[in-house]
Amino acid sequence: ETVREDRDWLQNPTTLSGDLEQNDSGKNANGIVGSPSTTSLIGNNAYQVVTADGVDDTAVLDGFIVTGGKANAGYVFPCGADCGGGINLNVSSPLLRNLTIAGNFANTHGAAIAAIDSTIELEDCVIQANFSVNSGGGIYLRKSGGVIRDVLFSGNRSTNKGGALYMLQVTDPLALTNITVNGNRAAQYGGGLYNAQSTVSLVNSIIWNNQASFEPEIRNETGTTTIAYSTIKNAYPSGVWDSTLGIDGGNNSSSNPLFVTDLAPTSAPTLSGNQYLQPLSPAADAGNSSANNTNADAGNGGRIKGAAIDRGALESGFVAELAVGKSVTPAAIEYGETITYTIVLTNSGNAYAYNTTVTDTLPADVAFLNWVQQPSGAAYQSGSHQISWVGTVVAAQSQTFTFVGRHTGGPDEVVTNSVTYGHATGSDSAEVAFTVLPLPTVDIADVTVDEASAGATLTVALSTTTRKPVVVTYATTSGSALANADFTDTTATLTITPGSLTGFLTIPVNNDFIDEEAESFIVTLTGATDGTLGDATATATILDDDTAGTNVAGQSLTVSEPNHTAFFTITFDSQPVAN
Repeated sequence: ETVREDRDWLQNPTTLSGDLEQNDSGKNANGIVGSPSTTSLIGNNAYQVVTADGVDDTAVLDGFIVTGGKANAGYVFPCGADCGGGINLNVSSPLLRNLTIAGNFANTHGAAIAAIDSTIELEDCVIQANFSVNSGGGIYLRKSGGVIRDVLFSGNRSTNKGGALYMLQVTDPLALTNITVNGNRAAQYGGGLYNAQSTVSLVNSIIWNNQASFEPEIRNETGTTTIAYSTIKNAYPSGVWDSTLGIDGGNNSSSNPLFVTDLAPTSAPTLSGNQYLQPLSPAADAGNSSANNTNADAGNGGRIKGAAIDRGALESGFVAELAVGKSVTPAAIEYGETITYTIVLTNSGNAYAYNTTVTDTLPADVAFLNWVQQPSGAAYQSGSHQISWVGTVVAAQSQTFTFVGRHTGGPDEVVTNSVTYGHATGSDSAEVAFTVLPLPTVDIADVTVDEASAGATLTVALSTTTRKPVVVTYATTSGSALANADFTDTTATLTITPGSLTGFLTIPVNNDFIDEEAESFIVTLTGATDGTLGDATATATILDDDTAGTNVAGQSLTVSEPNHTAFFTITFDSQPVAN
């Protein structure tokens, strides 16, 4: 390979081993002894697997397993063959990346790494199952600042101080960003971190379940540790920040991070444990993304998968994926009727969506009536005319809200409503609308009747059926037919029942005996309730059924002349017409 990226170091591991005689006891498939000691690391192992003396920042060690270092020589100040069993740095500043440094031993300091008067740049690494007899079961830093980022410290042991990391006289700032320190132990102080006379910042990190006789998570001995966006076990005894841990830089927590396998420190040194976060972890999406601009974690996984960077060295593979939908039934109503809204908030991801909000401001012309399905915490706020909720959507499940409203507006409109959800992963909305039908049009039709009919019956028709009664007012007006002579002058109402398309009104007609032309009068619809007047005027025509003529009736008479009179009865077939 010409560059490290040509090799997949996880699929094709390359091991740098101090087991020169290939006889160490209890090695796994990668040649790592999970419980290193002078007895399990058998024979003449290398004191230090990798050494760097006076190298600058152009030196890079990338993509290796470093194991089997056995720094068991006698003590030499500040560091000789008794420290830095995995890697020993002296006045150096190499880049150490994508390394698993595990199963190393040191007689005094820093079984995995010992750095003296150096600048450390350590990223995307695992420091695991290392054992130091004195200080710094994992790493020992003396006057060596720099950056340790996306690094897992797990199952390391020191029989004195600093089970995972020991920092001494680091006057150049040391930035610890997105580190996980879990299941490490020290016999005396600082089972996780030990800070002696050093200036340290700890951000986006998890220090959890480490062991020591005193101050098991973090020990500050005249050192300054500023902690922010981190999870520290027992950081708030009695609800107050424990100042012995360091300076509270804000946004810290003592909630259980919920590792897949929380490592018990009593088993250290060990390769056991799984510090990936469970779906319920409150450490997920809880970091400060601007504090870490890298795109990989200690397991070579991607950053960021959720709304924000996770705390700790390992980005969770569990992410909440939310979507919201809304429906309304029926899709079309008449004004004043009820509708049912349904909101479905779905989490298709594999992590719980904590602190999710749902907000639905109802339209001005929809009144809230009642809940049909009301999740815990959901409420209608009358002041804001709003449905609101804050809660958790379980992974691969949905939260459903169903409620009934009544339309309070008028006919012939479209009423739109939207719902919005908010979560750390983002926000979105869904919109739905229902149609308020227009009122039916009311028309009246002309009619022609014979004079002998009892009355003129006119048809009032609706353009469409409706679920409401339509009440129509009407009145008659004289035309050639005269009110109260040819027809009865009428002012009245007609009710067309729900579901009907037609109604009928009857105007009484006067059956006279006058021989006359056809006559007509007007019927006008003067108003409609729950209907709109269309053709509101109709003509009622009366056809005459009388014929003018005379009949002479009587018996045959014989009269004498002169001066006698014969009497006859003359009957008219129709009444005489004036003039």
